[in-house]
Amino acid sequence: MSLVESWLDRMVDDAQLDMVFRGRTGEDWENWRSMWRDRLIELMGPEPETVDPRPEIVERVELGSHTREKVIIRSDRHASVPAYVLVPGGIDPGVERPGILCAHGHDAHNLGKEAVAGVEGDPRVLESIRLMNYDYARQLAERGYITIVPDWRAFGERFDRGSVSNDPCNVIQNSVSRLGFNLLTLDVHDAGVVLDYLQERKEVDSNRLGMVGLSYGGRVTTFVAALDERVKVAVVSGALNCFVERIRARGSCGSQVVPGLLRYGDIPEVLGLVAPRPLMIERGLSDPLLPAEYFEEGFSRLRRVYDAAGAGNRLARDEFEGGHRFNGARSLPWLERWLGA
Repeated sequence: MSLVESWLDRMVDDAQLDMVFRGRTGEDWENWRSMWRDRLIELMGPEPETVDPRPEIVERVELGSHTREKVIIRSDRHASVPAYVLVPGGIDPGVERPGILCAHGHDAHNLGKEAVAGVEGDPRVLESIRLMNYDYARQLAERGYITIVPDWRAFGERFDRGSVSNDPCNVIQNSVSRLGFNLLTLDVHDAGVVLDYLQERKEVDSNRLGMVGLSYGGRVTTFVAALDERVKVAVVSGALNCFVERIRARGSCGSQVVPGLLRYGDIPEVLGLVAPRPLMIERGLSDPLLPAEYFEEGFSRLRRVYDAAGAGNRLARDEFEGGHRFNGARSLPWLERWLGA
């Protein structure tokens, strides 16, 4: 082990985590939730100013079971979000369906929204779908939900991975941090703009919105669901891994930076802010990014929050045979239970 690695490990061993929930009662939970939420918002840093989103549908493809639209939504003065909207066929006029924001993660080819929306034709998309069961926006649309899949910053249409020699998440985080922003916070901001658009569509029941994500998509889902109560139910897949462990494994990316987070808490505490809303956690038993020890510790801390909030029946987990992939065996029925279809 190098001197730098040894130093990092000692620093992690000394992480304060001062706001890990240790209470038991509903009052303990309410007090913790209020203080922790304010602290997390402070740590996330500023968001860009909101602008008129001026959504524009630039493409519409009929696919039998559903229609896929491509929409461009202004997110701030300098950025727009390209997204796919999947609308099930056969919706009667005046009928509203639940809407689900589907968050993409990392993949080998920086595909962004393409595979999650099931946009076939590119063999790389088919490979990602096969390896990670990655087309969950399409699967959900075929079950009757209105789904939307945006590109996060530094992914898909919003970045050319071949234009830099290093991980673009790290390159862009370095750049935006010099301008006073965190890349994760910008993605959370974009998710809020996308939810604004989703709930305004005439086919969508604005009171029944959910969010689903794998890998970095699970990370974005974690923070959006924690801070935006329009998300009534969340599925976090392949992402209940603590930053404490990621630092030791030297394995996180620039899109996941929250400066100073470990002074107060970690991913289980962020997810704790979802309570008392329903939350499903997925983990592949052979997923190298979710070591069992850290997963069990994290889920135990999360369970304590949900129990104190009186919402123990609204927290569930699905551990399945397999690796870093979306499963759906329990999470699809879970969404139907809480959102309908």
